[in-house]
Amino acid sequence: MRGSTMSPRIGVEVPPGTPFRRIRMDDEMWNALAAAVAKADPELDRSKVIRQLVRWYIGETDHLPRRPEQKNASGDEEQS
Repeated sequence: MRGSTMSPRIGVEVPPGTPFRRIRMDDEMWNALAAAVAKADPELDRSKVIRQLVRWYIGETDHLPRRPEQKNASGDEEQS
């Protein structure tokens, strides 16, 4: 069923009022997102970043989540 909620995994804390949703993404992208989130801000997780992106996309905010430092052409990390 489109838009249905998932059952939460045992042992996973679910904030009140936020049901689980399904999202399709290949493993490589999902794992790269986890690594980028951990590098950008250890206090975040993928779900928080996805919610921030959705808030930006629907116009609820102009603030995008912080991205990890990007490497420039010489291989050095750029400062933001």
